[in-house]
This record gives sequence, structure tokens and C-alpha cells, in this order.
Amino acid sequence: MTPRTRPKNLLLAVLTKRTDREALVQAEIDWPDSRGLLERLATALRARHAADDILYARIATITAGGLAAHRAARKAQVPDRERFAAFVQGIANGLDPSEQPLLVESMTAAQRRILSARLGAAPSESAFPPETTDA
Repeated sequence: MTPRTRPKNLLLAVLTKRTDREALVQAEIDWPDSRGLLERLATALRARHAADDILYARIATITAGGLAAHRAARKAQVPDRERFAAFVQGIANGLDPSEQPLLVESMTAAQRRILSARLGAAPSESAFPPETTDA
């Protein structure tokens, strides 16, 4: 499959198990735009990885990591913001160091603010790209 024939929604291409799709729906219910974050990150990874096998492996890894962390946080009954922080950390754990900036760029301004407020030791807001929208 060449870059021109790749499916538009890369996330759906790797979410082959029903339980994974259901877990993503639950993450979206708990924290709206969780799916959007993964989709934006998948699109950013598409630009970085020309080989389909590498691209799909990267997307599968980050998706599995984020969903597993979210499930564990739900099971532990942690509060909402901590579940979202766990979800994002699970994604981050699956990224190579060179891909880490893509995660920050893929988050909305609202998501960055929530994580900055939640993780007091996180980089300051000035470390993030300027806000354009809270979509």
C-alpha cells in the first residue's frame, strides 16, 4: 500500500479487535477528544514513516499503550483527570524520543492545560505551541 492508498483513518486500520474499539469508545466518553488525539498523532506519524509496516506498528503500539493505561486507571477508580493523564502517558511510553514532540503537537490547547495543571512538574505552558483553539 503506497501513501496515497493508505486508509484515511489510520486508527481504524489498527483497531481490529472489538474490545479495543470499545475501550476507545470508553476513553472518549471519559475524556472527549481522546480519539481525536490519537487520530492527530497517527496523522503526524504518517508524515514521518513512509513504510506502511512501520507506520501501522507505531500506531498500534501507541494506541495499545494508551488504552491499556486508561483501562488500568479505570479499574483503579482514579479520578477523571488522572485517567486522562494515564492515557496520555501510555501513549507517550510507546513513542520513540524523536516522536515525543508529535504528541504535544497533537494535543489541543485544552488537553495541554489539563495535563499541565494535573502534572505540577510538567513543562510550563510556554513550552507548548501557542493556543489557537480549544476544540
